[in-house]
Amino acid sequence: MGLFDFLKQLAGTAIEVGTTAPKNTPVYETDTQLIPGAPAVDLYSFRGTPKEYFSRILSGCFPDYEVRQNIEPAAITTVSSVAWTCRCGVRNYSKFCTECGKPQPELYYPITFLMYRNGIPVLAILLCDKNRANVRRTIQACQSIGLPCQCYYTHFRNKASYVTDRIRTDLR
Repeated sequence: MGLFDFLKQLAGTAIEVGTTAPKNTPVYETDTQLIPGAPAVDLYSFRGTPKEYFSRILSGCFPDYEVRQNIEPAAITTVSSVAWTCRCGVRNYSKFCTECGKPQPELYYPITFLMYRNGIPVLAILLCDKNRANVRRTIQACQSIGLPCQCYYTHFRNKASYVTDRIRTDLR
């Protein structure tokens, strides 16, 4: 029994040699309408930077939210009135823990987009080129102050429908 015969038996369906596998990503009919004025439905086919692609999605699909760009990591504590929880378990409202004195976790990777609703930050979005330790620390720091954080890697397709579905999930 050869490799292909084994795979046919394992899968339970006929596999033709030389054919391409079907794509796992579902195609949404609404993708072409998600980015106003742009025929692109994913990051690969968009003619512009990843930042422009996401900016179009955010402004076109989430008009009720204010979106600020390039938020300095240190500024998140000054723009957010949300409490954070220290590793010792105490909730704090200042930059230092009232119990153990440790500083609030620093954000090491810049926040590309910060979405606001009624002046309150509701979602942080990071555009990253690769998975780094500082990205993980930024996500953890956002979560520690109660702010949902999403990371999108720019070397992936990031279909418009996928992006909007993820954002809508965290905004609920």
